[in-house]
Amino acid sequence: MEYYIAIVPILLLGIFLLFIKSKFITHGLIFTYFGKYLGIILGFSSLIIHEFFHAVAYPAGAEVEIFYSNAGLGVMSTYPVPKRRYIFIAFFPSFVLGIIPFITWLFIPLTHATLNSVLFVFAWCNLGMSTVDFDTMVHAVMEVPKGAVIQGDGMDTYWYIPN
Repeated sequence: MEYYIAIVPILLLGIFLLFIKSKFITHGLIFTYFGKYLGIILGFSSLIIHEFFHAVAYPAGAEVEIFYSNAGLGVMSTYPVPKRRYIFIAFFPSFVLGIIPFITWLFIPLTHATLNSVLFVFAWCNLGMSTVDFDTMVHAVMEVPKGAVIQGDGMDTYWYIPN
């Protein structure tokens, strides 16, 4: 449950970007109900795409399984990857489905209110669904030494330093 702590900076990021866009870029905000609901639907529907992005971020030849559990969808592989690659695998879907749409949203004019609504909510949903990934990245950065390899084994993950 500690991974839900990452939702706080994600919420703050969304509020900060709303402020930046409204004060410095478009000098206002317009959202539509249709756009917000469509953004929520698309955001949650993209969960399988999110997991697919984790899978394709593994090196060629790695066997990767997408599974469903009580916690939702997930990706599992027993393929050993270097620490940097592991962090990339964890971050890649959030970047493609959250960060890039947020950056794009910042520059969409107010005249496209529905597109603004869809893109903002879509990006925020995708980052919000990435809390476990962010928690995983923090643990990898703080606990795994440089030069280590990270490998999954079922629902557990281990690191070791290769010879």
